[in-house]
Amino acid sequence: MQDNASGSTRMEPEIRAQVEENIFPAARAAVEPWNDFKWHIESGICDTGKSHSSQALAIDLFGTLKQAPQEERDAILGTIAQRFGLPPAGPWSVELEWEDKENRLRESGKQTQVDALATSPLAVICFECKFTEPDGGCCSQVLPLSSGKHEGKKQCNGRYELQVNPVKGTERSRCALTAKRIRYWEVIPKVFRLDPTQDYAPCPFKGPWYQWMRNLVLAHELGSAEGRKSTFVVVYADHKDLPFPAVLSTQHWKQLLGLVRSDKLGLHVMSFQEVLGLAREQTGGTKVVWRDLEEWIQRKIRKAGRSRGTPRRSTAG
Repeated sequence: MQDNASGSTRMEPEIRAQVEENIFPAARAAVEPWNDFKWHIESGICDTGKSHSSQALAIDLFGTLKQAPQEERDAILGTIAQRFGLPPAGPWSVELEWEDKENRLRESGKQTQVDALATSPLAVICFECKFTEPDGGCCSQVLPLSSGKHEGKKQCNGRYELQVNPVKGTERSRCALTAKRIRYWEVIPKVFRLDPTQDYAPCPFKGPWYQWMRNLVLAHELGSAEGRKSTFVVVYADHKDLPFPAVLSTQHWKQLLGLVRSDKLGLHVMSFQEVLGLAREQTGGTKVVWRDLEEWIQRKIRKAGRSRGTPRRSTAG
């Protein structure tokens, strides 16, 4: 995969063919122009062609929804909005791999990006999709730097307490990202039951809650700035041998839900299967595209589940 002079990405023909084959046909038009789409890159190569690609599964569902007739899209997204306390009225639109061009969180480097953003004149829904991932992504500030003159150093000690970033040598701050003028902890008390003037050991967002925090504060700021009600929904592949469904029954997840100020912004979950069932109901069960999409996604999920559920041969002897 190569970057061209315009800043877009040119995918090698064989990689593009793999990616196209792994995306539901009705959703493929949603990623055009192809070279400008924000593809997932691993070691310099787009990995969206892999059967367990979370990005491909998100495109399958939300790309099809983006390309659906307005009436169908309004019915499906309006029902989801109503379920989570948002006004259902459309018209609804969908954007894939969305990031805030206004950069309301003042993020440096890679901005928070949501797999899909659904908007109406009255509401905003940020969607994050999980397939084979075990949980959210962790904060990089607590990890040793892998290169450069500060290789091996950590920018944060993993506790939310006054400290100096040994890499930057800047002023004391409870969060290395706050010292970089990123607004997470300015918004966090609007979304979580946390006091930014108190110490927390460890930092609540040292681990996988970090990704959920970023998604939630972004959803809050987007809705607040535009005068619309907003919420955040995790859409996950439900299978007994995939890791994420098990997370939802853990005490750790319940603690996260307990910290979220649900009166201000919700953290919700829906399985891909639930969304597809809802789509089937809202379109009267007569639309071939939704039946085919349901079969397509179920087949991917079963394959990934079988792969994860296959017992490993013991090496003990």
